[in-house]
Amino acid sequence: MKKKILIVVGIILVLAAAGGTIFKMKLSQMEEEVKMEFEKLEEVDLSSVADGTYSVKWGKFVNNADLDVIVKGGKIEKINMKKMDAGSGYEALETLDRIIENQKVKVDAVTGATTSSKVIMITTAKALEKK
Repeated sequence: MKKKILIVVGIILVLAAAGGTIFKMKLSQMEEEVKMEFEKLEEVDLSSVADGTYSVKWGKFVNNADLDVIVKGGKIEKINMKKMDAGSGYEALETLDRIIENQKVKVDAVTGATTSSKVIMITTAKALEKK
C-alpha cells in the first residue's frame, strides 16, 4: 500500500514539475512576443482617425485585452475595457487613463504591471489602426 502511494505521489510531482516548466516556457514566449510587438509600436496620428468606436482583442497567453477606443474630434475620448486577462493586481488599468490624458498610445507603464501595460498600449494602437 505504501509503495502505491509513493508511486502516485511521485507521478503527481513529475506532472506538477512538467506543468510548471511548460507554464514558464509559455510565459517567457509571451513576454518576448509582447516585447517585440511593443518595440515596433508607432504613435498613431489621431488627426487622421475618423470619429467612431474602434474595437479589437489582442494579447498572448495569460495577458489579453479586449477594448473599444472611442475617438471624437481627433482625440481619444474614452477607452472601454471589455475584458482584461492578467494576474490579479496586474491589470494595469491606469494605462487607459494615461493614454487618454496624453493622447498617445505609448505612455509610462504601470509599475509592477509592465507587460499588462504594454498589452493595453498595443491593443489600443491596433484598434486605432483600423481607422
